[in-house]
Amino acid sequence: LIREIKARLKKAPNRNDYGIMAIGEKGTAALLRPFPDLVRCSISDITLPVNYPTISSMAQQVALVAENFDNISLYYNEFKSAIRTIVRELNLFPRHKFDEYMKFMKLYRQSRPDKYTSTPALYDLYLASNMYQAFLNNAASEQSARMAAMENASKNAREIVIKLNLEYNKARQ
Repeated sequence: LIREIKARLKKAPNRNDYGIMAIGEKGTAALLRPFPDLVRCSISDITLPVNYPTISSMAQQVALVAENFDNISLYYNEFKSAIRTIVRELNLFPRHKFDEYMKFMKLYRQSRPDKYTSTPALYDLYLASNMYQAFLNNAASEQSARMAAMENASKNAREIVIKLNLEYNKARQ
């Protein structure tokens, strides 16, 4: 994931048009070293398991940081199988573009609250739900990678025990 972000930012024509908001300690540390001028904000010390209210508060922080930007790109690992994950980019609207888009939308059977009151709430729901989906995919990918690593470590330990047992038996004989 970090390699993908670094590659995209190195291909960018104008680095000053970008800003990074890193979520998690590893992502912050990995992106702060090569791009200290682009990191606008970072969130770490996230309580586990991650739930919707936590993601909602992070989404509010993302909305604040992204006020002056034209696009929000969310990068995450999508879980495909126990041995495969795919780096995905999810493009989201910042608040001003979402409001502009919602001007042309018709909200049916809406008497109270009116569309000017409900649009900010819809934006918060839009951003938080997309971020929550990305977090769940990322968590599934992480658990799968940990499970595969532990399985490989157990297999290697069994092989070492077998080799040591053979050496012990040879020395004993």
